[in-house]
Amino acid sequence: DTADAQQLPGCMPATYLLVDHHANNSLVKGALAAVYEQTDSTCQLVWRICRALGKQLQGSHALALGAGIMGDTRNLAAAANGTIADLAAILDEGGVSYRQLLEIFRITGRIDREVRLEAALSAQLHKLGNCLVVSAGVRKNYVYYIAMMLLELGADIAVVGYQQGDDCFIRLAKNPGTVHCLDSFAIMEGAVAGYSKTNLWGDSDYAGFNGKGPIEEIIEAIIAGLQSAQAQKGDCQCSRMLEN
Repeated sequence: DTADAQQLPGCMPATYLLVDHHANNSLVKGALAAVYEQTDSTCQLVWRICRALGKQLQGSHALALGAGIMGDTRNLAAAANGTIADLAAILDEGGVSYRQLLEIFRITGRIDREVRLEAALSAQLHKLGNCLVVSAGVRKNYVYYIAMMLLELGADIAVVGYQQGDDCFIRLAKNPGTVHCLDSFAIMEGAVAGYSKTNLWGDSDYAGFNGKGPIEEIIEAIIAGLQSAQAQKGDCQCSRMLEN
């Protein structure tokens, strides 16, 4: 589930096998062998390998692969029809239900109420074009889950950061159902260009940065990047807002 060597800082193997779904994968050429297809989730490819080997999924396997698909598709909001069909087949093969999958994937089971409420109450609201952008710094490293929570609360774009000494962890996420043109990775890449990075990855829907720097400055740079994208190309246009 890796597209570039920078996602494996200090641990990139000299020889490797690859299973991945990301566009623009720079590791395919150097792999001893690769199962590579631009699906919604690498978990779909893992399932296909299991089928080719005649290995039936157990319940725990099905829940793990299902949770991966849910995460990659923002709880199926960005899922293709074929992905939804794959998810149904995976759960059926493992003998588990969609309700069981939701129970293990529910955000409330991952982070405590206090952290979620603090993030929501301290978040800042920015209006870019006709999109609602929410930014927040959090006191625990739940940056992914907080970003997803802010989208669930109604944000079109969420920016979340966590500071640990000089180290910072930043996530940028958009609702693909309402924000169609914005390239989240391009925004993140531009915002952190001057900072020391441990890891930088993402795609049009979601981007992450782990490195060194003050989260306030980097979040401000991301907001500035969003403002620039709106001013130059009008990328921050949201269909939900247009409908309302």
